This record gives sequence, structure tokens and C-alpha cells, in this order.
Amino acid sequence: MRILPFDAFYPNSELISSPELFFDEASNQYLEFKKAGFFKKNGQKALYVYEISNPFNKHLGLIGCHDIRDFEENKILGHENTIAEREQHIMQLMLMRKAMIKPVLLTHEPNEEISTFLQSISTKEEPLIQFYLKSENEYHKIWTVSREEDILFLIGLFAEKVDSLYIADGHHRSSTTIRLLQKHHLEGKDPDASAILSCYFAFDQLKIYDYNRVVDVFSIMSPAKFISLLSAFATIKPIKTGRKPKNKFECTLYIQKEWFVLKWKKKYIEAEMKAQKTVLDASLVNHLIMEKILQIKDVRTTKLVQYFEGKSGITSLVKEVNKNPNLVGICIFPVDIHEVVAFSGEGKFLPPKSTWFEPRIKNGLLVKEIV
Repeated sequence: MRILPFDAFYPNSELISSPELFFDEASNQYLEFKKAGFFKKNGQKALYVYEISNPFNKHLGLIGCHDIRDFEENKILGHENTIAEREQHIMQLMLMRKAMIKPVLLTHEPNEEISTFLQSISTKEEPLIQFYLKSENEYHKIWTVSREEDILFLIGLFAEKVDSLYIADGHHRSSTTIRLLQKHHLEGKDPDASAILSCYFAFDQLKIYDYNRVVDVFSIMSPAKFISLLSAFATIKPIKTGRKPKNKFECTLYIQKEWFVLKWKKKYIEAEMKAQKTVLDASLVNHLIMEKILQIKDVRTTKLVQYFEGKSGITSLVKEVNKNPNLVGICIFPVDIHEVVAFSGEGKFLPPKSTWFEPRIKNGLLVKEIV
């Protein structure tokens, strides 16, 4: 894998009294923030060690740039389809900013040498910047790797030890940036200019949460009909306390202030396995509930489905369902990283909103100019 150092802009912490507000507004206010002095320039090409920590998890990775040739040669694999409207919006923002303000999140098999080096920097060196986000109870710290021998060491490790990378978050950012670098004003410039701002976390530094659904079911059919049709595909039993599913091929449903556990019947699981090697709970929900029962042909475009990331538990899902008696909450068992890798390796794409990766990287934490 071809990683590259870059000269980053980073937030001037002396002028930032509310990191939450700054990072929330960085996407739309980058140019104004830069003119006002809210960003400093590092002044030299470097790689950057990045740690995100909270009371429950710590994620340690690397931020650099990645040669677009690895994307073009399919050495970096994605797992989601992109949507043209989102790509266009991102293109417009990038051209306006003339900068990449959020890296693509890439993941790879753990490597002990890379991990040991990153840990050494994070424990022995003073960070370039650090922010505490009170609303998330989360610390973000970045260390500069600027010594030439250290940069060459990391470049060599990624070139020799990392055979594949997978896009965990940022499919639209990567596809848009590739188009921009290939077809627009960077043609003919040095290789460093044609590189994508990227953040690298090993599999063991990521956490995948569930991505749940709230569906407008009872505007289509009655509760009795829905349960009757659903029972042909699964066993459904009431449970006293709301919870997420405990096992693969199990869902929990929240219907008119009551909870149920759903387990798919074996023959339908086996039928899915014949169609594809890796079977996800999200695929079963989309195929059997959305398509077969509700006649929703494309979950990417329907307005009948809302999505709720699972990191925050079931509270927001319950609150939304309680607003409208037509809604049904569906909690889905989370995807495993090896399922993501399997789908990517097969050249297939996960159903929309199948995964919620942590850590989440903030806009404006490190910025790479593209002109």
C-alpha cells in the first residue's frame, strides 16, 4: 500500500473555546475559519498518529495520504454503493474549499510492527493537538511523525505488510476525490497532490455497531396482517423488556409499545445462503420484510424507512416509534468485520445502512489542501 506524508492544516486550539461547535461547523465554515486564523499549518510533510478514547474504548491509528493508484487498481475495496446526489454535493464542497477536511476511514488486518510503533509515539511524545468533546465524553489526540527515518519506516511497513485495505467509512469522499484528482485541475502536478486524505485503523481498533430501522408499516397494512405475513418467515415471541438481538439471524421488534423477538426460519436462511456466501441480518430484513411483505423495492429511495445507529442504544428508536402508531422498530444484529471483508472481496455491496463504524472522525481535525 502506498501511503504518503503531507503538510497538514490543524485547528488552533488557543482560539477554540468550544470544540463541539467548531467541529460541527467546520464542514460549512472551513474557508471562513481559515481566514479568521482558526487553522495553523504544520510547515512540513508528516504522518500523524491519531488516538480517540472514551471511558469504554480506545482507538489508535494513523493519518496520512494515499496514492489514488491503489484505489484505481482495486487494492482498496469498498462495501457500499454510492449515491450520485451525495457525490455531487461533496464535489461542490471540495471545489469550494479547495481542501479535504475529513479523511476516508480505511481498515486493515492488524500488524504488530505498525501497532508497536504507533503506541510508542503516543506514549513517549507530546501531542500536536488534543481536544476533549464533553458532549461525547471523548478525547481526540494527534502526534506528528516528522523524522524522515520514521516516515520511511511506516511507508515501508504499509508497502510490505499491508496487502489490502477496506473502506470503513467515506465511500462517497473517496469516489468523489478520485474523480476530482483524475479529471480536474490537479492533472500533471506532483504525485503528492494526487493523494487522498486517509485514516488507517486496524481491524482490532474498530468497533462495528448495529444500524436499526423504523418502518412505516401500518400505513400499508394492519398490525394483524403484518404479524400474520411475518410469521410465515419467522417465529415471533413477546418479551417483557426491550433489548437488541443477542444472536445472528435474530431481530427484536418494537410494535405499539410492545417488544417481540423474531427468529428467521431455517429454510429462509438456507435459501439466502444459496444465493450468496455471506448472509447478513440486514439482507434478510430487506428481502423478507421490506420486499416480500411491504413491497418496498428499493430501500435506498423509499421514504418509509428511517435509520438509527446502534451506538446510542434503543432509546431514540423507541422515542420515534412512540410518536406514531403506524411505525415499527426493527433492531438488527451487528455486522462482523470479517463479513464486511468477505463482501468486499466478492465484489459485492452491503445493504444500505448496514454498519456504523467507530471511531467517527471529526471534520477539520486535519486538513489537506488540494490546490
